[in-house]
Amino acid sequence: MEPPASVTHDHRIGKVTPQEPRTTNVVNRTRALTAITAVSLIVACTALGLVVSIAANPQGWFPGAYAQQGDKGPSGDPGPIGPQGPPGPVGPDAQTAVDDLSARMDDLETRVDDLENETGSSTLVSDVGDLQSSVDGLQSSVDDLCIYVPDAGC
Repeated sequence: MEPPASVTHDHRIGKVTPQEPRTTNVVNRTRALTAITAVSLIVACTALGLVVSIAANPQGWFPGAYAQQGDKGPSGDPGPIGPQGPPGPVGPDAQTAVDDLSARMDDLETRVDDLENETGSSTLVSDVGDLQSSVDGLQSSVDDLCIYVPDAGC
């Protein structure tokens, strides 16, 4: 004879224990989840309502911050002066700074000269000369075309 479906047999201890139906657990979990969701929604709406209320009427929530202020009283005596701190680090003297700046300027000048030599101002001049000769050749071709084709509009 087999035990009913709602009974579980534990082989380790040799007992038969009743088991709750599965639908009861699902219903309990659903109820708990619904209750937690409802409480969370109520807390969120309450917090939002408080924020809106504070933003709409700050004088009601913080009356001391908006109270009338009286005339300002006289200033008190200054407090005691503390001990003098240690001297700061000594900076570079003027001659060292001028020498450093001069060396950096020389380095920069050398870099610019090297850059001019790499790109070559002579290369630029020759490129302009080549372009000029190409333009002159094109101009002579157009002139020849105008001679041979009278309707070219020249």
